[in-house]
Amino acid sequence: MPDFAQRGPITTLHDLGVVESDRLEAVLRRSVANYPIGLVLPITASDMKAPPFQEITQELGKADYLDTSVIILNRTESIEDYQEAVRLIKPMGPQARVLWTDGPRGSQALAELEEAGFD
Repeated sequence: MPDFAQRGPITTLHDLGVVESDRLEAVLRRSVANYPIGLVLPITASDMKAPPFQEITQELGKADYLDTSVIILNRTESIEDYQEAVRLIKPMGPQARVLWTDGPRGSQALAELEEAGFD
């Protein structure tokens, strides 16, 4: 079994604990010359409040092979949680953004998709 799965343009890395991280990061750095790499990281409000999240964002901030990072914040309707997520991802740099799926704009977009038959 390879250490990644690819279906179309999206690759899922798994088994990261069994792969030598230096080797994997070297492969990623070579790959970004031709194929920019983006990260999609889904989190909940409780995830971002857990102690490991700050360490995760700091480590991802060191990942010089990431072109873009999108933090998908869901299961919260609080503007304060959204603002906290934006603050907490600052170590990841300017290429990191928070997409708040439960916020007013996210909820409206989902409602429009459902209305159009995309449930």
